[in-house]
Amino acid sequence: VVEMWTCPATGETMPMAQRAQYLSTCIEYRDCWQAVLAALVEKLGKAEVESRVSKLYQTGLCSAEEAFCSLGECGGDVDICMEKLRSEAYREEMQLACQACNLKQYVSAKRKKKKK
Repeated sequence: VVEMWTCPATGETMPMAQRAQYLSTCIEYRDCWQAVLAALVEKLGKAEVESRVSKLYQTGLCSAEEAFCSLGECGGDVDICMEKLRSEAYREEMQLACQACNLKQYVSAKRKKKKK
């Protein structure tokens, strides 16, 4: 039995194994995530979003891009993000959103150097 999946945005149905590839290029999926991320920045302001992304990134649980998507998905709540980011399946979903939105070009982070 092949597990099937239907895109909530387009109604297109496919085998679950094709879902990630489909979503990585789905315009509706990308547009939805871009709206979520824009709403987050509008709600909190750029500086606060950057501060929260940095806090999550520094835990080592995720990339800066994944932290940004997680914050969008969790309404900016760092504690909820930290809990969810412990799940590998959740991080994979955030990676998919990052790919679809090509966030690597917008989000950068540097790990703080340890003081000697």
